[in-house]
Amino acid sequence: MINRGYSHEKIIKKAVQDSVQKMDKGDVVGQVSYSQSVSFEFDKLNSIDDVSYSAVYCRLFNEGKVGNASINNPEQIDTMIKNAKESAVFGEMLDITLPSENNYQNLNWLYNNKNIQYNKTDLKEMAGELLNEIKKFAPQAKVSTGAQNNCSQLYLSNTSGFVGEYQTSSLSIHGGLFELAEDGSFLEMYEGQSFYDDSCDFASILIDLEQRLERSRQNSVLKKTGKMPVIFAPPSIDMILSPIEIAINGKTLYKELSLFAHKLDEQMFDKKFNFIDDPYYYLGPASAPFDDEGTIGKKLDIIKDGVFKNFIYDCTTAKKMNAQTTGHASRNSLSLPTPALSNRVLGVGESSLEEMIASVDYGLMLVMSLGEGQSNTMAGDFSVLAETAYLIENGQLKGKVKDIMLSGNAFELLKKIPMLENKIHKEHSLFTPHILLDGVMVSKK
Repeated sequence: MINRGYSHEKIIKKAVQDSVQKMDKGDVVGQVSYSQSVSFEFDKLNSIDDVSYSAVYCRLFNEGKVGNASINNPEQIDTMIKNAKESAVFGEMLDITLPSENNYQNLNWLYNNKNIQYNKTDLKEMAGELLNEIKKFAPQAKVSTGAQNNCSQLYLSNTSGFVGEYQTSSLSIHGGLFELAEDGSFLEMYEGQSFYDDSCDFASILIDLEQRLERSRQNSVLKKTGKMPVIFAPPSIDMILSPIEIAINGKTLYKELSLFAHKLDEQMFDKKFNFIDDPYYYLGPASAPFDDEGTIGKKLDIIKDGVFKNFIYDCTTAKKMNAQTTGHASRNSLSLPTPALSNRVLGVGESSLEEMIASVDYGLMLVMSLGEGQSNTMAGDFSVLAETAYLIENGQLKGKVKDIMLSGNAFELLKKIPMLENKIHKEHSLFTPHILLDGVMVSKK
């Protein structure tokens, strides 16, 4: 990791090892992280921060019940064990088998030494350069930018013999602008990228911001309402994926709330729709050699050619559903493990974005939305206000439309997908193409 924290890392690692020795059954996680960040707000230097964090937390099984506790001081492991035992008095009865396999693969690309070699002066120069570049095409705007590097180390050990550790590093850069439009309204937009290798290049941020600003400066009027085709851009895809992610979660299934119960291997969506979860996806921000219980994960088909293939489980939900864990345990210092996806990857199609736009006679491209309204997400419903949406008319992308609502049911819309883009875009831990869906209800606010 970094020299300034090496001794502390050894202390945290030892605390994990010592804690496990004091348990009859349980697991312990130790984390150490360090970050530096510089930010500019509205054209001026705002902050220069240097933050470090460490924690040790455990899950303990006592008399058949589960409890958990955490500490920030590695010298207090006896207190942590005591608190975990006390919390187990109120915990649920649970008997699970903890992972013991240790032959996980090292994902060496998770940690790039170059990312942590940038000092605060370097980060200030990056953020300042990005600000100046944005000012070239938006001289009247108030610009905010930032740069941050982060590195972390995770240790995990349990009473079944699993011992694992891995380290990560990243460099993140973001930029945005706030501008008063000619009609008196406000234009506000942000873009950012995180880098895990040597490709520290914020050109894509500038390109995306300039394109969005140019389109947003041109206002278009929505002349029609009702059901119409909508191209969902990567920042808006989570809105239609969220109901699926809820339905496939083993915890939702156990609570008998999943609409996918008893639907394994059923054709539920368009054959063009493919959705996988991949904990080893190259340069994926959610990649890890094992999950937060020590289970070694693998690439998992969620939806294959429109057919529902798998729920996701941690050890607890797998036990309750008489299934096998899929290696999707996620936890933090305050919580017990729960199932969660890692890198989500949607399959591409055969069309360019230009071809998708050209295919639409009258519709929208949704870039970003606000909230999910009063919709029943679990049932697949969404009802949102469009934050950034552009009119498409006669196959041409026009200006920004304001004060419009979009609604529909993701499960129904995904049963027929007219077109998928032939290119993947990264949106945090989601890797997705643009998706064209028909029959989205569009109304004026």
